Amino acid sequence: MPLYLLGPIVVFGILGIALLLHVLGNSRRMQMQNAEQVRRLWLAQYPKTTVTQVEIADSNHQALVLTDQGPGLVWAMGADAVCRLVPRGCEVRETDKGLRVRLHDYTAPAVVITLADGLRQQWKHILTGGTNA
Repeated sequence: MPLYLLGPIVVFGILGIALLLHVLGNSRRMQMQNAEQVRRLWLAQYPKTTVTQVEIADSNHQALVLTDQGPGLVWAMGADAVCRLVPRGCEVRETDKGLRVRLHDYTAPAVVITLADGLRQQWKHILTGGTNA
């Protein structure tokens, strides 16, 4: 088959599949509904930790998890969740809508968390090595 025919077939085929998945509702981001769901997501990736507290962000796409090994973050990446322990020395910067956390991890370099003004300082204090809330 000539390339001038094959190219459009491939491009429009991929676009068609993406559109179909979106119309069927398979492109929605995961929402964290409650602390128990976040706890299950965390323990699936860090089974040897003990979760002491869970705080869900305003957007329901991120959560702060306090564990016996330090604070951690859970966030939605598409229909799945990513969990990371927050290392000492991470950079936490305030943004217009919340916080931006740089984890110094090439697999998850930064997380943007949507938070109300009151929670920003509390989460920032915990993530930068302060005491638990």
